[in-house]
Amino acid sequence: RMLDMGFEPQIRQIVEGHGMPMPGQGEKGRQTMMFSATFPKEIQDLALDFLDPTYLWIGVGRVGTASSNVDQRFADVSTTDDEGKFAQLIEKVKAQGQGKTLIFANAKATVDDLAWRLSDSRIRTSQIHGGLTQAARDRALNDFRNGRIGVLVATDVAARGLDLPGIDHVINYELPLNSEDYVHRIGRTGRIGNTGVATSFISGWEPALRGIVKSIKSQQSEEATPLPRWVEEQAMRNSGGSKSRFGGYGGRGGGGYRSGSAPPRGRYGGDRYGGDRYGGDRYGGDR
Repeated sequence: RMLDMGFEPQIRQIVEGHGMPMPGQGEKGRQTMMFSATFPKEIQDLALDFLDPTYLWIGVGRVGTASSNVDQRFADVSTTDDEGKFAQLIEKVKAQGQGKTLIFANAKATVDDLAWRLSDSRIRTSQIHGGLTQAARDRALNDFRNGRIGVLVATDVAARGLDLPGIDHVINYELPLNSEDYVHRIGRTGRIGNTGVATSFISGWEPALRGIVKSIKSQQSEEATPLPRWVEEQAMRNSGGSKSRFGGYGGRGGGGYRSGSAPPRGRYGGDRYGGDRYGGDRYGGDR
C-alpha cells in the first residue's frame, strides 16, 4: 500500500540510511522479514534490494489468490437503484445473525453514509477510514473486536495490517479498483483454518472484475462449483479497464451509492454507533 501511494523513496531512505545495519553481516546484520498475501513485481524488486541475497521464501497456498477457506459469492446489482442495493445489504447483514461483518466501500463519504443508514436500521455499526482521528479509529476497532458492534464499514485501510479476528462475513459493497486489493479484503475472513464468506456486489462497471475472475478460476479445482456465468460475462464486458500499478485494473468505480448530503440520524445509531463519537470529517475526501 505504501508503495502504491508513492512512498518507495521514503522506505528506501529508512532502510538504507539512518545507521540501519546492512543484511548479511552475521549477528550484527539487519534481519528483514516481509509478509504479504500478494507479491507483485514491484515488491519482488524491493525484496531483492532489501533482503539478504540468500533469503528464504515460505509460501502457503498460491501467492496472489484468496484462501480456499473463503466462500466467494457475488450479487448482481447492475440494474438495482441505490435503495434496492442497500436493501440487499441489510438482508445479507441480518442473515449473518450474531457474527461479525466487515463491509468495504471505496470512499470515506460512502463509508459514513452506509454506517449512518445501517445504524438507522437498528444495526450496531461503526466505521473506520483515514479521515478519522487515531483515537476514533481505535475506539471503533475495539468495539468491533469486543463485540459491542457487529458491523464495521471501512475503506481499504482495514484491508490489511489490522488485527481483526473472528470476522465471519466480508461484503464488498463496492469492488476495489484492482484484484490484489480484492484478495486482501476478503482475506479478512477465513483465517487460521476457519471458514468465512465474502459477498461482492457487482454494479454495471467494475474495472477489477476481470482480474478477480481470472484469479478465482486459476485456483479452482475440477470439483469446485463454477463461477456463475453472468459474473464471467460481466468480466468480459469490463475488460477495457486500465491496469493499475500492481497489476489490477484501474478506472472508475461502480456504485450507485448515496453521498453528498448527510443522512438522517438513526433512532438506534445516534452519536454512539455511527456518528460524532468516532469524530472526523464525515463527508470529506475520497479515502
